[in-house]
Amino acid sequence: MRGLTRGIVTIILCLLLAWSMAWAAEGNQPVPNLLGTWTGQGKVIYLTEEIQKIKKVQITEQSGAYFRGFDAWKFIVEEVEPGKKSGKVKKIYGQSEGKDPILGVVGFDGKIYIAEHGSVGYLFGRLVGPDSMEIIELESGPEALAERILLQRKR
Repeated sequence: MRGLTRGIVTIILCLLLAWSMAWAAEGNQPVPNLLGTWTGQGKVIYLTEEIQKIKKVQITEQSGAYFRGFDAWKFIVEEVEPGKKSGKVKKIYGQSEGKDPILGVVGFDGKIYIAEHGSVGYLFGRLVGPDSMEIIELESGPEALAERILLQRKR
């Protein structure tokens, strides 16, 4: 019986050691270099409509896991008929383009968290390649929106 108890205790200790090593390794991932200009095009939905949008995220400075930059965006030109563009840029809430200062952090889990200055929303991202980033943006309030865009970095 004593041998069985020692065996069970040894197995439990080995499992705890393996779990703690895995947990520690997850929190110590190297911080990726995010500097550069990330661009992409995707759909953004509002309460009453949806529209295509061009997005450019510029990371201009980075110190370890923390970074600053700008989030610039522009709505796509309207089409009057399929394949025929009107030349007018779509406006949502009186705006057709904008540029907001941002600051962010790379989390312990490697995910990217961004806050825009002057906005009520947040961007959440993750690298899917050395020069590819998925971004989800959510804003609440009277101008609530949701968007999902794949960005490519230009070095």
